[in-house]
Amino acid sequence: MCEVWGAPQINSLTLETQKANLEHDLTQKQEELENNQKLSQQEKKELKKEINQQNDKIRSKENEIFTQDQKINQLETDLHQEKTIKTEKEKQINELIHQINEQNQNDRTTPKPTPRTKILNRN
Repeated sequence: MCEVWGAPQINSLTLETQKANLEHDLTQKQEELENNQKLSQQEKKELKKEINQQNDKIRSKENEIFTQDQKINQLETDLHQEKTIKTEKEKQINELIHQINEQNQNDRTTPKPTPRTKILNRN
């Protein structure tokens, strides 16, 4: 009967040991889980920081693009104004050339005064 009574005692001791081992394993797993959650939170913070940095870089590039667009628009406006001024000057030059040509044409058709005509015109 000792063996019968001894066997349950060994089983109880074994079960107590297994229970203690399981509790220890559970405690370790809980600590690992907490550490993983902390690590996960740290990773999340790092990812958020990286995302924010990337967003800042994107905003910076958008601002650069906007500034470049403004410069391009100003250059296009300046170019248009210069073309307008050039066209106006060309019109003025052409008008002056036309007036000079008309004057030259009139000078050819109008008889030039001779010295005798000049004397007669004085009187």
